[in-house]
Amino acid sequence: MKNSIISTIAACMPVALLCLSTVGDVRSAEPNESITEVIKRVSQAVVFIETDVGSGSGFVVDVDKRLIATNYHVVEGAKEATVKFGDGTSVACTGFVSISAEHDLALIRIPQNKSLTISLSLSTVAPEPGEQVFAIGSPKGLTGTVADGIASGIRSGADIRETFLKELGIDVYGALGYSVLTKWVQSSAPISPGNSGGPLLNSKGDVIGVNTWSRGGGQNLNFAVAAEHLRTLMLNLGPEQTLSLLPKPRANISVFAPSNGTKTLAFWKAYGQLIKESNLKQLRMRPITIAPKHVMTYWYNRSRELAAQAAATKKLDPSGIDVELSLLAAIDSDNMLKLSLIYSSAADALKTSQNPPIPDTVLVAALNPSYYATLQSDMFTQQAFMTLAAHEQEVAAKNTIINQMFTLLRATYTARYNIAFPDIWSTNAAGDKTK
Repeated sequence: MKNSIISTIAACMPVALLCLSTVGDVRSAEPNESITEVIKRVSQAVVFIETDVGSGSGFVVDVDKRLIATNYHVVEGAKEATVKFGDGTSVACTGFVSISAEHDLALIRIPQNKSLTISLSLSTVAPEPGEQVFAIGSPKGLTGTVADGIASGIRSGADIRETFLKELGIDVYGALGYSVLTKWVQSSAPISPGNSGGPLLNSKGDVIGVNTWSRGGGQNLNFAVAAEHLRTLMLNLGPEQTLSLLPKPRANISVFAPSNGTKTLAFWKAYGQLIKESNLKQLRMRPITIAPKHVMTYWYNRSRELAAQAAATKKLDPSGIDVELSLLAAIDSDNMLKLSLIYSSAADALKTSQNPPIPDTVLVAALNPSYYATLQSDMFTQQAFMTLAAHEQEVAAKNTIINQMFTLLRATYTARYNIAFPDIWSTNAAGDKTK
């Protein structure tokens, strides 16, 4: 989950097609093999991939052809990569043999001087909801990390696109290049940045998906590209090419004007400054005690602050900047405006209430739903408080998604424009040319 990410093409291969790894190098579960033994066995085939633009995970899928499967976004924009195995040995990637930017999948190759003993088999059966699954990878560079969970469901790209569209009001899924034809395995096995490209496994140790992204603002909403898409990719191997011959990182969607690195960086830094100012104001949303007479004023002030923040964002010049950054700014501005109206409405309700449900002494102005649920008087105003609390949580969830996207875009833009984009929360850093 490093760069700005994308997945899928379409057609599922027939179930009759078995794993494409070389016969004899795939070791399936032994009879009565325990989960611990399965994890120990398959971990030998899981690798940590470090490139000149980021890092991720991967796994061996063919011993004889020395192929490593990973997410395309792990190697996108890279000119070189190092593959590190669980035994501590490392080798340089010699190139790639097949990619699918739409599916967010890539097959890279390692040299013959590395002895491989095991590859992972690709399951031909989708997991059932509730089935036990495992994710192995290198979250935050912590190699060999194992996380377990259950398969939560199989989602289509169309369903996920519609969910994002309803929630955010903008087709983020489509704008980032995901295909509606992709099948995604949703699971509760936790994944983090660095897990990208690692295997999602069933209890037999068969790959059911390639871990790709997690959904912020929820609990254990993690998604892996279904294994069938990797099987399709393995049917279309091409000649080995060096990573420097990978397509240029995806710059924008064709309906938008070409983006400019210098302008994108300038917008990035200006927007980052607004985020820092907003984050300082967000501190005022933490639990604090306010005298009852000041609650209405607090909410009106909060409404004005958010409206001003949204207006300042809209004043930034988006001409020539990358489309993904423009989308994020629009989504963030929309969130702030919505919350501004909610605060204003709640304050209006309190102002017009004949019997406001406020204690005689102090009020915890952190919008604690459990507190407001205990109030018995003036149900109209009570409902206004409860609504405000719920909408704050909703907007906070959207902000989590936006923050994750910024992390992805920073690495993407650094590689795309050959300019060091600073952390969005530390925008005072200079944008220097990378090596």
